[in-house]
Amino acid sequence: MAIVRPFRGLRYDKAVVGSIGSVVAPPYDVIGSEEQARLYEVSPYNVVRLDLSRDRDRYGAASRTFAEWREQGVLARDLEPAFYLYAQRHRLRNGEERERFGFFARLHLEEFASGRVLPHEKTLASPKADRLALQRACRANLSSIFGLYSSPGFSLATVAAQTLRASPWADFEDGAAVRHRLWRLVEADVQESLRRRLESRTVYIADGHHRYETALRYRDERRAETGRRAGAEPFEYVLAFLVNMDEPGLVVLPTHRLLR
Repeated sequence: MAIVRPFRGLRYDKAVVGSIGSVVAPPYDVIGSEEQARLYEVSPYNVVRLDLSRDRDRYGAASRTFAEWREQGVLARDLEPAFYLYAQRHRLRNGEERERFGFFARLHLEEFASGRVLPHEKTLASPKADRLALQRACRANLSSIFGLYSSPGFSLATVAAQTLRASPWADFEDGAAVRHRLWRLVEADVQESLRRRLESRTVYIADGHHRYETALRYRDERRAETGRRAGAEPFEYVLAFLVNMDEPGLVVLPTHRLLR
């Protein structure tokens, strides 16, 4: 079974940073040097300064910046655990609009042999060394893995309808004309419903294999350092965005690959 739990997330204080759209960034591994420079200019609080610092001492700079932002109130921890509902609305080339619903949770780390969390890619040593150095420096999950689970007939938007009727905490459109919305889901009964549903599912890693394997390595290091391995410690979990692969909002499009 896949074990998911709510968590007390660190969120930007909008009174300090302004528009949430100015502080978000794509995944670190698709950001080139020009995009990195642009994100630095967009906001002094853009998350790229943590996830992909351009400082000579990348990891030390990320650690210092992360600590400063928490001390200065740029980032504030939620008072109660939540799942975080995330919707992305986009338009296909044929003009059809789709909206993908998923939720952020802390996912219990499992060895692949357990069958509870499964990969589909091989990984490389260099990216894992990079992500491990960053996690050691900041002791936080700065970006999530993207996981899929299968649950035919289940609609997250229906189950979480009460949450979705409220104004989202974040609502903005990015440069690719994708609308992003985020809500905190704190209703205990809905949290319990999601927890039970995932218990009988397998999570397939769609993206974030290097981050997941890095989290396994970091967990093992922390177990050795602390002597704790009861399974409830924060390092036993990884931040995950989970989407039901049977919902119509999930679209997989063809891409071009160069083989050589």
